[in-house]
Amino acid sequence: MTTVSILGCGWLGYSLALDLLSLKNYSINASTTSKDKITLFEENKLHAFLINSKDNKIDKNILDEFLSCEVLIISIPPKKDNVNYLNFLEKIASHERINTIKQIIFISSTSVYPKIEENITEKQDITYKNTSKTLVYEAEQIFIKKVQNLVILRCSGLMGDNRIAGKYFAAKQIEGENDPVNYVHREDVIEIISLLIHKKIVDKIYNLCSPSHPSKKEVYFNNANKYGFKKPVFINTKVGVQRLIDGSLVSFDLDYKYKYSSPLEF
Repeated sequence: MTTVSILGCGWLGYSLALDLLSLKNYSINASTTSKDKITLFEENKLHAFLINSKDNKIDKNILDEFLSCEVLIISIPPKKDNVNYLNFLEKIASHERINTIKQIIFISSTSVYPKIEENITEKQDITYKNTSKTLVYEAEQIFIKKVQNLVILRCSGLMGDNRIAGKYFAAKQIEGENDPVNYVHREDVIEIISLLIHKKIVDKIYNLCSPSHPSKKEVYFNNANKYGFKKPVFINTKVGVQRLIDGSLVSFDLDYKYKYSSPLEF
């Protein structure tokens, strides 16, 4: 039985926890910031831990127990109101148990890449000066510099279930109708993480993105018809940065075929 600790069981992490648990090979430690979720987690046979990245004084015993695992998955997106985010990640990366963990998977974002009109692969050079999201870059660097057995997953826009591209913009005026989208479905991310654990992959960085990049207008209008919300109104044909995220390396390395090859299938 492999113990997997998932730090941040929100929209992605909780679904991942339940999926791994269903495989019967894993014992799951699941962290939450909400006391209300403790009972829910325990009812679903997850070992629940109350850990808040905004709290600068986390109980050492709780953290020691949580990090007593073979696999650690960190799924805490940076938020503007969390001024303690990087300090918290430093605390995790510097913990005395961290380099006893056999595999650490850090969920990052393709927003770390510079805004350039290219087909972006994992070989793209990223610096503090050219990154389009400084906080994401700094978070990655904490783990790159301090931990062993690391896998970084740079996810494109995460969609699936109740996250529907374009719904937020229903009936609103927006630009960029011809801009290609970079999205990945939550089910693909979960499947890939499961494969990474099974194959014991370490020391890798992967982009996760559906192979197809239809235009924003195609996706938003398709979803409006499919899910019954009003179409956004594109006010001009202004072209934004034509940036394409290449998520093919993970397919090649893991012999994995994306379940959702296009955002039009989400």
